[in-house]
Amino acid sequence: MVVPFYLAQSVLSISLVEIRNTKMQFIQKSSLTKLQKQAIRGLWNSEYPAVISQKTDENFDAYLKPLGDQHHVLVWSESGELQAWFFDFVRNNERNFAMIVSRKAQGKGLGKKLLLDAQDRLPELKGWVVKTQGLYKADGTEYVNPKDFYSICGFVVIQDEIWKTKAFETVKIAWFKTAKSHLNESHS
Repeated sequence: MVVPFYLAQSVLSISLVEIRNTKMQFIQKSSLTKLQKQAIRGLWNSEYPAVISQKTDENFDAYLKPLGDQHHVLVWSESGELQAWFFDFVRNNERNFAMIVSRKAQGKGLGKKLLLDAQDRLPELKGWVVKTQGLYKADGTEYVNPKDFYSICGFVVIQDEIWKTKAFETVKIAWFKTAKSHLNESHS
């Protein structure tokens, strides 16, 4: 698979990985092109609850702008569809992350692979998961809270760190390299 020029700008690394008999291209970057941001925004808007959609390029740029030391991993299918985006960054002196995996690629080990790669690189990761039940995606399907997935991957819920809006509530999750996790044990 040849990477188009517009996708290869400011690339840190490119690798072809086979996950459950499906070849996917992992592209690591420190910054994103406009077309990559649009692809990520499309994935975001199809997989996250509609109440947190990124309606415009400007909304997405405003989300990214204040975040420091950005590291992006974009996963593309052989047909050129964005299958996943993993993003780690610094906010409030903590290493945070966000991850979106397309529903076509869910359940195939891609999310675990992305987390495992980050856990190999970093001493800790923190993030936020939607706690509110009964939220729906843009297509009307119910959003499934990924808290159990992250728990299996060694994350713990920090119960006293909650972020609320009028429409939903999130809770902070954290993983530390010293923590034992099913994911790390299976990687050994």
